[in-house]
Amino acid sequence: MEVEPFMISGALLGVLAQRLMRRVCSECKIAYNPSKEELARFGLSASSDDSVTFYKANSLTPEQIEKAKAEGNLCPKCNGGGYKGRIGVYEFMVMSERLQKLINQGANTDVIKEAAVDEGMVTILAYSLNLVRQGHTTLEEVERVTFTDSGLEAEMKAKRKSSLTCKTCGAEMQQDWIDCLYCTTPRFIE
Repeated sequence: MEVEPFMISGALLGVLAQRLMRRVCSECKIAYNPSKEELARFGLSASSDDSVTFYKANSLTPEQIEKAKAEGNLCPKCNGGGYKGRIGVYEFMVMSERLQKLINQGANTDVIKEAAVDEGMVTILAYSLNLVRQGHTTLEEVERVTFTDSGLEAEMKAKRKSSLTCKTCGAEMQQDWIDCLYCTTPRFIE
């Protein structure tokens, strides 16, 4: 487009990214405990999510739907699809002086995104994982719609930066520690 960076940074108020995710059916969703490996894939730890109930969609195959119809057991809300409706997932970056400077300097998108997260922006991945914790959608839907390796990497960088003090004993921790060496509390407890 050949637009000078200072013209973009001066005119830009914010940037909004949005996706639609399927909402898990509230009538037939299935509570389950994800494995440690499944949680780790999304940057979550089992210890921080013990009090959270995770759900799977009760999605039926066409044969199972016909059988459930015949038996009168078909979910009246989703008709065996497991999902009913959609829910919006958003990431909103509000322009700041720091972000304007980065744009003017020609910084790449990773640097700009990292700075925005430092300033409090909630990433689209973090927002969608919060919807999973609230029971509105599933980890499978997050993986299908919003999960990317770069998104997870940005989320993990933000967590590492914000968790250099142990939440249990208050000790200062180093960047590469996963657990507190003093009280053995996992670093990423939420």
